[in-house]
Amino acid sequence: PGNAVLSGYYFIGSEPNPLAITENGKYLYVGLDGASNVKKFNISTHLSELTFSLGYHWAFGPFRANNISCKPGTDTDVAVAVVSGGNAMGVAIYSNGEKYKDTISYYPQTPNVVHFDTSVRLYGYENSSSGFRFFTMPVDNNGVTISSQFSYLFNGFNLDFYIHNGMALSDNGTLLDLTGNSPSLLGAYKIPDG
Repeated sequence: PGNAVLSGYYFIGSEPNPLAITENGKYLYVGLDGASNVKKFNISTHLSELTFSLGYHWAFGPFRANNISCKPGTDTDVAVAVVSGGNAMGVAIYSNGEKYKDTISYYPQTPNVVHFDTSVRLYGYENSSSGFRFFTMPVDNNGVTISSQFSYLFNGFNLDFYIHNGMALSDNGTLLDLTGNSPSLLGAYKIPDG
């Protein structure tokens, strides 16, 4: 643990929810529930440099960002998992606010939490239904697609996970190996409270 000093605060918009910082530490992407958009915030200048809309569903209403993941090696590209009316609605890659052509929109079986492993591979988890699917998703200049999905590698509602050195660790202590042809369970570990 380190010590830090609060140097100020900056209004970025209504109801900020998911946050994602770029690999170079220069930008913070912020999902704004109130406006149903995403802002790119420059951490050093304290200015919003870009705002982009996430769209809407004809029956459920505006999309909002449930999760954002910054693509490694760039500060212009992000993956956004969107929800609407409490339902996971899809995943898209945005570059400078422009949505790539290939998106995932397989409601109700779509990830609502996503994280980049490399610049060409994204992993996702469906944590809002009992399917508990874990997705492998290739990313290219056209966008994102699903290459495989596995049920019950992670188990639990409202879980997130973190990727580091070819492994994925969920909030409830499940550890996956991502280095093989398909994700495999390494173990489940008790994570202390607090």
